[in-house]
Amino acid sequence: VGSEMCIRDRFDLRKQIVDAAPSAPDPTTWDLRPMYSRLARTKQKTVLFKGYSWLASIEYERGDRKKQRAAWRAAWPHAPKIQASEWGGEVLLMYWNQREDALSSKDRSLARAIANHLLAEVEGDNAQATEKVRTWNLRCAACGLAVAGKLTQARKVIARAVKLQPGDGELVALAEQMSK
Repeated sequence: VGSEMCIRDRFDLRKQIVDAAPSAPDPTTWDLRPMYSRLARTKQKTVLFKGYSWLASIEYERGDRKKQRAAWRAAWPHAPKIQASEWGGEVLLMYWNQREDALSSKDRSLARAIANHLLAEVEGDNAQATEKVRTWNLRCAACGLAVAGKLTQARKVIARAVKLQPGDGELVALAEQMSK
């Protein structure tokens, strides 16, 4: 019954997405209320993660950063372990790019949680990952820590990343931005 329910929830999610955007190329015209309502009623982690991730993308396209960030916050607790680092890293880079916005305490808390997850990956099970993966995790974690108000820790983390990839001009520029 559990897997049958999950399959039905996934099908319903796909149907909701198609219904929200039947043929309208402009996401500002899409009615997302049924999607939000559907997600509020489900308990399936995969459906919640994919649904809120999709909503975050659409809210971004609509230019509503507050709703985008709310969707990230709703998606994060349901992120599958295999996707948490990559998805979380992308979220932290978006937070960094939106750092001039007035971020809520919930946004800063999510940024800190994802950054800590990425740092645990570098130190823990993923310690044997490639240099490129470790550098990515450190770069994203530093961005998350910075927007969370943990600038001293962010600077230490970005310095570790630069040490791994000293020839990466973007990384060095990011470190310089964080040092100001």
